[in-house]
Amino acid sequence: AWEVILSNWLKLRVPSYAVIGNHDHESEGVAEVYTRIMGYKNYSIVIGNFLILALNTDMDGWVRPDQLKWAERVLSQHMDKVKIMAFHHPLFGYKVRDEKIEVIEVKSLDDFDKLLNEGYIYSSWSKHPNEAKELFRLILQYDVRLILSGHIHTDLNVIVIHNKTKHYFITTSGVPLAIRGGDKRGFRLIKIFANGAVDESTITYANKALSDYPNSIPIDLGEGVEPYKIGFIEYYYAPAN
Repeated sequence: AWEVILSNWLKLRVPSYAVIGNHDHESEGVAEVYTRIMGYKNYSIVIGNFLILALNTDMDGWVRPDQLKWAERVLSQHMDKVKIMAFHHPLFGYKVRDEKIEVIEVKSLDDFDKLLNEGYIYSSWSKHPNEAKELFRLILQYDVRLILSGHIHTDLNVIVIHNKTKHYFITTSGVPLAIRGGDKRGFRLIKIFANGAVDESTITYANKALSDYPNSIPIDLGEGVEPYKIGFIEYYYAPAN
């Protein structure tokens, strides 16, 4: 499997970065194969005006306190950068998707407790509320604009607004073996500018609403669709044509 993915990965002609997932671990805290082949489990990259911060949610789906402290040190050293954060297990859970919630406005960090108590936080994170709230604090305090996740094998998008600033939590179905019935495997091409603004028309394809699922760019016809076809790609150009 590693030979297959690397034979294609090494053909890419643009800067490309991986984020470790739960299946890349042999056990909790152990990812010897991944680190030997791919490198760091958490890291930061600066590209021009952008800081990309990759975190490790491990096998059980949450970021440990020492890594959160590391993340804050990195964020504090790059206050002038546009910040993009990526980790495997999403912070927000299925209830946001099922209730078709597109925007959540928070006045303070304390509003996170309400989101947690009402079941809007993903299950693996909700079992570790202190760490989940700490991650949320980092995102708000250090103005992380784009937060990318996977794991749940379905699309899920929500915009958190704090002090008139938008923070985009984007989870994409990706290309897993199993996906939710009726969903499609897909990818996204998100445009984010050097001032931190996100072109919202690029978050979804074909002008779909944030809550109109599935809404990543499809690479197949969808689970449960006959005849099932893999490798079906449509290209959507944004915004003009």
